[in-house]
Amino acid sequence: MIRRTKVLIGSGAILLLLIAGAVAWWIHHFHRYTPAEIALDVRAALAVRHRPHPAVQFLEARYGTLKEPQNRQRAFLDFLNPGHIQGLQLIVSHAKHGEQRTGIQDMAQWIAEYRQTMTSEEKQALGAYFSSPQGSAQLRQATGFYLNQNVQYRAQVAVVISELLLTISSVQRP
Repeated sequence: MIRRTKVLIGSGAILLLLIAGAVAWWIHHFHRYTPAEIALDVRAALAVRHRPHPAVQFLEARYGTLKEPQNRQRAFLDFLNPGHIQGLQLIVSHAKHGEQRTGIQDMAQWIAEYRQTMTSEEKQALGAYFSSPQGSAQLRQATGFYLNQNVQYRAQVAVVISELLLTISSVQRP
């Protein structure tokens, strides 16, 4: 009986260590990107693969109608979420080469159109967010994450990063 109790306690301790290790690995790789968010991203990606404008349709499937300013802003800010960036990188890495290019160009186009069609209220809200400590921290974290990626990935998404930076600088101007 005592031996059985020791085995159960030892097995429980090992199981807890494995769970703690898995959680630590997850946080290291995906930061605050939860499995629920991954499921939403994967579901949206599967729903729009092979469509003519996959990025826009992905964003609509993921965040809801992009006619709503809150949905557009959430979609834009997730481009600066390291966990979400990692998830999108996984989705892109599993796409065919032609689909990768199309998706990346489509994302860049959506960001450019978002910048051009933002209302003054949207620009002001986004500018205020990036001026806040939370927004500044998110920018630093996203920048560090992008810079830590391999050169091939950064080259592939350079057009998206360029549009992100143009949009951020346009809302931060006085």
